[in-house]
Amino acid sequence: MPKLSCHNQLLKYLTRRGHGVKEVAGKLKEKGYPGHEIAEAITRAEESGFLDDEKFAEDCVRYRAEISKWGPNKIKQELKQKGIAESYINQAFDGYEFPIFAGAENPDADIEEDWKAQALGILTRKYKAWPEDCRQIAANRQASSEDAFEQRNRLEKEKAKRLNFLLRRGFTSTQARYALNKTLDDLQE
Repeated sequence: MPKLSCHNQLLKYLTRRGHGVKEVAGKLKEKGYPGHEIAEAITRAEESGFLDDEKFAEDCVRYRAEISKWGPNKIKQELKQKGIAESYINQAFDGYEFPIFAGAENPDADIEEDWKAQALGILTRKYKAWPEDCRQIAANRQASSEDAFEQRNRLEKEKAKRLNFLLRRGFTSTQARYALNKTLDDLQE
C-alpha cells in the first residue's frame, strides 16, 4: 500500500478530531515525513483554515468544560501539553461563556461563579449523599466521645476524598472548596 502524501496524512488526522500545529507536526514526524514536507503541509492547512491553534483552543475549552466536565486547570494543562501558545489559551478562556445552567441562580454571573457551579454540579452527581455517620457528626448527634472522634475522622476523610476528586478534575482550590462547603451546608441543614 502506498504511503499517503504528507498533506493527505495531515488531513486524515484532522478528520478524526482537531489538532494543534505542534501536535500534528509531531505525529507527522513520527510517521517519518521530512521536515520540509511537514512545514509545507502545515502551511497549506493553515492557509485553507483546516489547522488553526486559536480555533483549536476555543473548541477544546468548550468541549472539555461542557462534555468532559473538566476544570480550568486541567484544560489549560492539556492545551499547554499540545503546544498551544499561552496567548491562545488565555483568549479561549476569556471568550468562553458557559451555557446557562438549568436552575442557575444568576444567569449573569461571572465566569468564576460558573466554574464554581460546574464543580458543585459534578460533586453532587458523583457523590449523591453523605454517609450516615457524617450526617450524625454534622448534626452533632454523636452517642459518645469515642464515637464522635471516629465520626469526625470519617467526616474529614470523606471531605478530603471529595475535595481531591475535584482537584484531579482540574478545578482550582477555591472552586473545589466552594463546592465542598456548599454540600456541607446542605448536610448541616
